[in-house]
Amino acid sequence: MKTKYRLPLKTRLMLLLISPFRQRSADPPTAKSIRRGRNDAPKIFITKWILGKKPKLHSIDDYVIPVRDADIRVRIYRPSEEKNLPLIMNYHGGGWVVGNLQNNDYYCAVLAKRVNAVVISVEYRLAPEFKFPTAVHDAYDALLWATSNAAQLGIDPERICVTGDSAGGNLATVMTLKSRDLNGPKIKFQALIYPATDSRMGYESMKKHAFAPILMKTDVEHYLSLYIRDEKDVVSPLLSPYRAESLANLPPALVVTAGFDPLADDGIQYAAVSYTHLTLPTICSV
Repeated sequence: MKTKYRLPLKTRLMLLLISPFRQRSADPPTAKSIRRGRNDAPKIFITKWILGKKPKLHSIDDYVIPVRDADIRVRIYRPSEEKNLPLIMNYHGGGWVVGNLQNNDYYCAVLAKRVNAVVISVEYRLAPEFKFPTAVHDAYDALLWATSNAAQLGIDPERICVTGDSAGGNLATVMTLKSRDLNGPKIKFQALIYPATDSRMGYESMKKHAFAPILMKTDVEHYLSLYIRDEKDVVSPLLSPYRAESLANLPPALVVTAGFDPLADDGIQYAAVSYTHLTLPTICSV
């Protein structure tokens, strides 16, 4: 029996707005639907009504930066001319297959303004053209680029937060594992928005919300099949951080889960198992 959903008006309107960019089908995504999912959503008045007015910042600039075997684009949000500001690295969602910098444009602007931090949003390379672990490498190399250019960027390399939603939340928490294990940049905080943390897809929420209005179980299956090289990747801690040998010595985390989400239990279980190791300010379901 399918779960019945009652969504707020603004949520229903947002779903209507983004429907041309989504494929909700039991069939695997086509090349056309993937290209469509990588396009920017139209900027129309209803977007501002749903999300609110994007705050004014000192600057928002796009840059092309080098990673280990290519160049990628980042967008830097600066709230003021002040120097030595905290750094927030953002990774957008989209199942490692779709999405772009525009996905989190409003979110990043709000973060920069309210936290008074420099936000760097990363446009990592996407599957199926670039399989796992390319997105992980791009995400980490962007973090290294930011910290190695801290003086020029006006950031404090000792005050770093990583954040992301869904697949981006996955990349964000994987950054804390890589930084710990490689003695990399000292990340102080992680803000994980309905993160994907265990790609075995065995939790109850994956069954209960298999036909959820925003993300379906088949969506997760299709994206994962396009991202991984083979089934061995599924249990890698760089894809399923929940399965890391240890979650000790990681930065404090804020884990936010969504009530009508197949990935809800990913966040809940990750927070629960790491609770003795992480200082969790809150775990909330919305």
